[in-house]
This record gives sequence, C-alpha cells and structure tokens, in this order.
Amino acid sequence: MSADRRVAAASIRARREERWAGKVPAESRWYIAEPPSELLSLVESGRARAGGVALDLGCGPGRVTAYLRDHFRLAVGLDLAHAAVAQARQLTAGDPTPARYVVAESPALPFAGGSFSLIFERGVLHHVPRAAWPRYFAEIARILEPGGLYQQYCPQRALPPLASVRGVRTRLGQMRHGRPSPADGMRAALPAALRPLELREFPFTITSGERVRFTYGLFEKGTGG
Repeated sequence: MSADRRVAAASIRARREERWAGKVPAESRWYIAEPPSELLSLVESGRARAGGVALDLGCGPGRVTAYLRDHFRLAVGLDLAHAAVAQARQLTAGDPTPARYVVAESPALPFAGGSFSLIFERGVLHHVPRAAWPRYFAEIARILEPGGLYQQYCPQRALPPLASVRGVRTRLGQMRHGRPSPADGMRAALPAALRPLELREFPFTITSGERVRFTYGLFEKGTGG
C-alpha cells in the first residue's frame, strides 16, 4: 500500500472511531433500525443456508448481526471501529450463543476459506479504492462456501457542486477516464468464482434526510470454486 493510501485508510479509521465513540446508533449516517427488505426476503425465502454461518461486514451497531444470529447457526459482525463493535456486542450479549465480533479492515478479511454461507455488506465497498475492488471481491469469494451468497449495498458518493472548481475537475476526470458506474465496476472486478444474480440502483434516505443512490448487488459463489 502506498503512503497516500495508508494515510487515507488511517483517516477513515479515525473518523469512524470518532463517529461511534460516545454516540447512540441512530446518529450514524447509514443507520437502519431494521434489516433491509432484500435481506429479509433472502433469508425468509430459504435461499440462504440458515444452518451455516453468516457475516455482517461493516456491522456498525449490530442490528443486522442480531437479526442474522436469530436465523443462522452463528453470526459474525466485523467493523474497523472498536467503538461500533462495543455497541454491537450489547445486542446479543444475553443470548445463550451470542454473535461473535471482529475488529478488522477490508480488503483483507481474517477468516478461513469457505467460512460463510451468507455475507451481508452495507456501506463498505465505497471506502475501498476502485483499484482494490478485484482483491476485495476475491476475498469475498475466498471466505464464501460454494453456493454461498453475498449481498451488498454500495452508496454512491455525491458529486461536488458543478459551480465549484472541484466539481468541474471531477466531471472532466470522469469524462476523460470513462469511470464506470458502480454496477459496471463490480462486474469488471468480479472473480470467476462469483456470479451476479442481481444488480440494480435504488434511492435511500439517510438519517440527515438526504436522498442517496445505492447500488444493490446479490452474488453467488459457484459450487466448483
């Protein structure tokens, strides 16, 4: 990793720790009180193997981890912020078999190959540089079991105002380099072992009231990989 990327990664870690330290979960920018409807449908349909192990990647306060713990043999929550994980642990602390939590940073994921039947990820990929997306998706494929599912939501960063110098430069750079959409970028970065089942965009209202576009993707690991 270059020095610039190390500095950027350290800045992201520091900001996330600051956001979660001493903060109630509902103040988080991407907070959701309930698991998203796509996850509920996926689990209730039986498409995700409930007897396996589920990973909530970028778990934040652990709402989704707690839901997965009720439907899988084991649920694991991962976040790069210690403060977020500390809050998440409280949700399942009283369970006979509580969820497990790990503090780590993508794209390197500290799990053995084939560990999970379902990986849920929301708001992580947009922090990963586009050049590292192939490595990130390769890691996802590595830790998924054959036939396992990866469900992810990638928020699209808003462009700077067109009237600003940065806004003009950003748009000129996109035109010059032909930057693909998040969905096209995902398709291009996927390893052979992962195949997309669904890719689409939808709007989401964050806690500030701002409408943000998300790219939703559902992927499956081939049984031969």
